[in-house]
Amino acid sequence: MSKRSKFSILLAGLALVAFSAVPAAFADSGADAGSYAGVLLGPSFVNQGLGTQFAIGGHVGTKLSPIFGLGFYGTYESLGSGSASDGVNSVSASLSEVILAAEPNFFVLGDDSLYVGAKIGVGLTSGSLSANINGVSASGSGTQTNFAVGPAVGYNLKLNPNWSVNAEVNSIWVTTSGSALNLTNILFGASYWF
Repeated sequence: MSKRSKFSILLAGLALVAFSAVPAAFADSGADAGSYAGVLLGPSFVNQGLGTQFAIGGHVGTKLSPIFGLGFYGTYESLGSGSASDGVNSVSASLSEVILAAEPNFFVLGDDSLYVGAKIGVGLTSGSLSANINGVSASGSGTQTNFAVGPAVGYNLKLNPNWSVNAEVNSIWVTTSGSALNLTNILFGASYWF
């Protein structure tokens, strides 16, 4: 048998072992698999001079295996508002961001605790403006939908089989027509596992 044939057989054997191990890695053992729903809230550090804001939201999902879960994540935060008036004329504006994203997570330790993952979805940037200039009023609002993506790392501390308190840090980039908007969130919350 030639060296090339031996090498091909070795590669085929390694591929067979690797591909047979993949389903076992994602198979549900029943012990740690489950679904979750929770609330999240905390500070959000926003670039483009928007400073520190407050994010509130939640996530729901299910563990497809002891090491992989897939869910849905959503947050809302006001990015700021302001107004000005000189006694006769006035103007006011506000800006907010909603993130709606899929959240694939890898549970590093094979249980429900430490996970790393991503957020992949859309950012809905909404703004409104109203003005009263020399007795003439005008107002308008709009929402821009953009691609949003970013990494996440978190930890669930199980209080019992059904409840956990959790912390997550994520950094979500939202593409915009100008420069990208970045939301770095430090979120705390509680989740119910079922």
